[in-house]
Amino acid sequence: MSRNIVFAIHGFLGEGYDWFSCEKHLQTNWVKPSLFSQSSPPIENFEVYMNKLVLSQSFSSDTEIKKIFIGYSLGGRLGLHLLKNQPHIFDHFIFVSTNPGLSEENEKINRIKSDTQWVSILNNETWDNFIKQWNSQEVLSSHALQPSRYEKDFDKKKLSLSLEKWSLGYQEDFTQLIQANKNKITWVVGAKDSKFLDIAEDMKQKKILQDFSRINSGHRVLFENPKELSELIRKVL
Repeated sequence: MSRNIVFAIHGFLGEGYDWFSCEKHLQTNWVKPSLFSQSSPPIENFEVYMNKLVLSQSFSSDTEIKKIFIGYSLGGRLGLHLLKNQPHIFDHFIFVSTNPGLSEENEKINRIKSDTQWVSILNNETWDNFIKQWNSQEVLSSHALQPSRYEKDFDKKKLSLSLEKWSLGYQEDFTQLIQANKNKITWVVGAKDSKFLDIAEDMKQKKILQDFSRINSGHRVLFENPKELSELIRKVL
């Protein structure tokens, strides 16, 4: 097994186990915390949370060991804050199905309103109804085999707080940061994920990204095509 390290952060409603299929295809040292379990750290603002999460790990200082960050969806957005505040911990950053941030104030306001509505659904409706409504979002509906999510595996308070504190409406627009670090970034989107494909195409045209990788999947790349995603990580390593 390789001594290299892959530090992997899942998306909203995710678990560290979500990376299991990628881990099977890529035999290396995976660090894949779960953010929303009963035993996971309390939810704080973007920067504080990610700094504490990384500092809680004992990453080797051996320069021959390559350290890669990979984040999916919300995990990628959290990783952008890590790139901003702790850029030298990892040799390379892989962002999968990640939103770089909103530039228009009205977009931010609308997103905060939307996430507030999701908090209400989570807290006031049954778990099954919440999951059904979450999976019916257009960006997620292309994936026929939805990952199983059981209420017992999650701390609903942490899920609620993450929707409030980590709303895309509160995230800054990271396009300048991405442009400044594009040599150490791999940007990944599902080829069937039209929304995020458009975002990546726009960043490429504006020379924010040199290029990006398309994987044969929808938004949920790590579930729909873990083999191809693992091969991409292997190439980075």
